[in-house]
Amino acid sequence: MLTWMPQYSGTSDPWGNIAIANYNAFQLSVSKRASHGLSLNVNYTYSRHIDDAGTQRGGYDLPASVTASGRAWVHNRIDRSLSINSQPQNLSIYGVYQLPFGKGHYGGEHFLVRALLGGWQTGQIFQYSSGIPLAIVASCNATQNVGQGTCMPDLNPAFSGSPRINGGWGSGITAATLGMKQNFAGGIGTMLSGDGAGSTTTARIACSASTGPFCNSGDYMVGDSPRIAPYNLRGLGLYRLTSNIHRTFDLTDRAKFIFGVDCQNVTNHTTFGSNASNKSIIVNVNSATFGTLNAASSDARAFQFSGRFTF
Repeated sequence: MLTWMPQYSGTSDPWGNIAIANYNAFQLSVSKRASHGLSLNVNYTYSRHIDDAGTQRGGYDLPASVTASGRAWVHNRIDRSLSINSQPQNLSIYGVYQLPFGKGHYGGEHFLVRALLGGWQTGQIFQYSSGIPLAIVASCNATQNVGQGTCMPDLNPAFSGSPRINGGWGSGITAATLGMKQNFAGGIGTMLSGDGAGSTTTARIACSASTGPFCNSGDYMVGDSPRIAPYNLRGLGLYRLTSNIHRTFDLTDRAKFIFGVDCQNVTNHTTFGSNASNKSIIVNVNSATFGTLNAASSDARAFQFSGRFTF
């Protein structure tokens, strides 16, 4: 009876997602104009994005009797949380540096310095962003979250700390073990109402006796876990360093040869888990693979050499 328009099997929104959103940010940009061979730009954003888009657990106010915490919620307020694309940290640094050697610079009077060190220029691009928050969900049986759309688990009031286990994202994982190592504790093995972490169909564990962070909602009740990022769970942050080095050789007054080396992903950093809707991170608490990673970036370190004549 709490679902939106329960007399219909489904509804649609022809205008797109209608929601209330709030975005606040601190933004900093620092630019150094070219001087002494260096130009540099630093851009940093610290932000927080909150909305109630996506999952809707009820079309009306939720009474206290339908939540495990005993809290009543004004319409749609239970689904107001971090946005799925809320990334608190975003940093970009890029610049170009002309090495101070050769003609008109240090060692310009020495042939070897001019020949070996003169005319080199290097450029760098560094980008970092926080991992996006995870939308933890559950599967439901016929008597849970009846008609409420996406099924949400309950938070276990007896649990404290973080569900994160087994070190950092990707720690100890190889191509052969990808998808096998769990990064979250507290997976629930059944869809039976009120069960806690570790339950099976033959050995059920009540939420009150469970030590895990999540529980299945009770019969005809609505899960009270935050829509996005319960326990501040996020995917892996992303960083990349791209670098290049170029040198111009003067062959004649007009003819020049430009040699360059470009390197993508200089640190050969692997990103485990997709940051596109976190589809490669298993976020269903009733899945046997809850908290595992099913993808890793394939952009290994790569060099590209180039040569160009101008005349």
